[in-house]
Amino acid sequence: MRWIPYLLLILFNTVMTLIGWYWLRLLYWVMEGSIPVWLILGSFLLVTGIWICGNILVIRNGRIRAIPSILIIVLTVLMVYYEPTLMPRYKEFVDEKTMSQSFILLEYFKKGE
Repeated sequence: MRWIPYLLLILFNTVMTLIGWYWLRLLYWVMEGSIPVWLILGSFLLVTGIWICGNILVIRNGRIRAIPSILIIVLTVLMVYYEPTLMPRYKEFVDEKTMSQSFILLEYFKKGE
């Protein structure tokens, strides 16, 4: 069962790539209004912290070497980002959802002023 850590690394990076894309689209829509900088910076640090710590955890527990793990991470991110069938649908779905969520966030912070 030597392939299970590699599969976990691929799955984790696939999910985190999709979450990262969602965060970028939400950031794009939120930048139109006045959102506190600490919220944007904090969410960025949270997403990248989970991504980095999760990769380290999977690599250490799976005893995967450094070079293959870096190659797997890079190839997974590139394949998910440039995947031609599902990614355009995901991007369309994410744009729709993040736009509506950004309106909710902007309305919330506008009330606080």
